Amino acid sequence: MAKKGKKGKKGKKDKNTGPEPVTTPAIIEARTRMLCPRMGDVFNVSMKVENILEDVCNRVIEKAIEKEHDTVNLTALKLSQAPNFTLLADQMRGIVEINLAKNNLFNSDMVFSALSSLPHLLRLNLSNNFLNGNLSNHVAGLPLLESLNLDVNQLTSLPATISRLGNLQVFSVADNSLTSLPIECAAWASIRIVNIRNNKITEIINSIVSGWAQKLEKLMAGSNLLKSIPEDLGLCSALQELDFSK
Repeated sequence: MAKKGKKGKKGKKDKNTGPEPVTTPAIIEARTRMLCPRMGDVFNVSMKVENILEDVCNRVIEKAIEKEHDTVNLTALKLSQAPNFTLLADQMRGIVEINLAKNNLFNSDMVFSALSSLPHLLRLNLSNNFLNGNLSNHVAGLPLLESLNLDVNQLTSLPATISRLGNLQVFSVADNSLTSLPIECAAWASIRIVNIRNNKITEIINSIVSGWAQKLEKLMAGSNLLKSIPEDLGLCSALQELDFSK
């Protein structure tokens, strides 16, 4: 019986790999713009996210100016710093409200320094950010503010310069970590609505409430550490709603 010959090793078939990939500067630039690099490319992002967001903010502001709107809405843009309003300040004199809610702002000094070039602002929303520690003294740079929303941040105190907001009508700082209200809050003679719910405030002194007596309509102070209700609330003839619930 004839021996079976050994099977020879099968040679590997040459794969048709096609032309060798070529990466040119033009291709790299195109991929950079699309933010879609391919593995193996030497890829450098030429434009940082911060610069993209700045461009978006500037466009929103410019559009509001062009359409003569009185409000600039910059909510939920993941901003970690406030836009530089200085360059467009002269054109923004018709803007009286800025909404910066639901961003990643954390340094109130930087935020209010940026906003100080807009001293004519009437309404400002900074809720749902990460502002922490003491609220900046630069808040005094917005003396015409009528409404200030600081809800859902990490603030622990308010500055004495808060007294400069003599036109304030609505003040909301719910869901923070305040332990007290400074006596300077008594200067808010036009205040109608105060929301300080869910903080760590232990006392609201009578002299503050007496300063609000003329126009105060709503005081929401529940979910704090208050041990008593200010007696001078009896002087608030316009009071319609009072909340000290736990």
